[in-house]
Amino acid sequence: MKVHIVIIFSFIFLAIFAETIADFIPHKKGEVFSPPSSSHLLGTNDVGDDVLKELIIAMRVSVFVSIFSAILSSTLGLFIGIFSGYFRGLISRFFESVTEIF
Repeated sequence: MKVHIVIIFSFIFLAIFAETIADFIPHKKGEVFSPPSSSHLLGTNDVGDDVLKELIIAMRVSVFVSIFSAILSSTLGLFIGIFSGYFRGLISRFFESVTEIF
């Protein structure tokens, strides 16, 4: 299996189960800006919260935006291609020029 597929699916898995995975990370506040340790794998931020927990929970937004933008651009490209292929001539040349600009 390709490495990039494993990485993508692990990000999706982390985004789907972020709340469950983040609950295993201790809720105790650490020192402010403490370096990585066994209790806080990525250290703590300016209020003492675990950076790894924040990273896992914030991953949801990134995964949602990337999936949404991929679906939206594919759908838009499909409809532009169908419309351009159906109406030949000036309309086809216009859409060809617009897609070349992008």
